[in-house]
Amino acid sequence: MKHYLDTHPDERDSIDLPHGRGESRTVDVEPYMAEVRRLFDGGESKLALTKKFNWPSSAVDRALELSYAKEGRRVPTNKERRQQQINRARQLYEDQLKKGKVSLAEIARELHVSDVTARDYLRESFKAQGNPAPL
Repeated sequence: MKHYLDTHPDERDSIDLPHGRGESRTVDVEPYMAEVRRLFDGGESKLALTKKFNWPSSAVDRALELSYAKEGRRVPTNKERRQQQINRARQLYEDQLKKGKVSLAEIARELHVSDVTARDYLRESFKAQGNPAPL
């Protein structure tokens, strides 16, 4: 572009290029922090939250940071969240086992993930203990 503009100076005024990344709208996240946090802790991804609230990702990040900061904590990393999901999947499995019937679909629904992902979580849980998954 620069070369073209240098070699065609008469064209400069007719070219309208966007500047920067565009304006990011400012969102007041304070009233929604609890809801964002509840959904995030329930397993919703940040991407799903941006779509649900129609916010830029920076607003979801800010809502989570403020919510966790109120408790003197930081937002968990993706690795920590995955481990939480693995632990939660195992707990749901154990609870169902006590009742006599294990439903992978129900575990997946509780975790807001697919059956395949729920199965992977359970496999990782059993593997960490050195046992094969009974699924």
